[in-house]
Amino acid sequence: MSSKNNSLHENTLFNNLLLYVFAVFFYGLGFVFYALSLKKLDLSIAYPLMVSVTIIGISAYGILLNGELMTVSKLAGGLLLIIGIFLINR
Repeated sequence: MSSKNNSLHENTLFNNLLLYVFAVFFYGLGFVFYALSLKKLDLSIAYPLMVSVTIIGISAYGILLNGELMTVSKLAGGLLLIIGIFLINR
């Protein structure tokens, strides 16, 4: 392997490791916020809220940053989740 290819390989490994560290950090941070929310919210509200926000966030990430297509079913599903969050919190 040439020096240039080796350097590229090392950069890719470093970037992957950095992304992994960020993912673990934010997963842990999400868990802390979820645990804190359980002090104020019932589990029957906190869990569906967490799942819905996660689904909407991942869909938004895919559409805005990964170039995924916004389909009618994705839009309808997101709207149903938002309506569900609203209804649960009433």
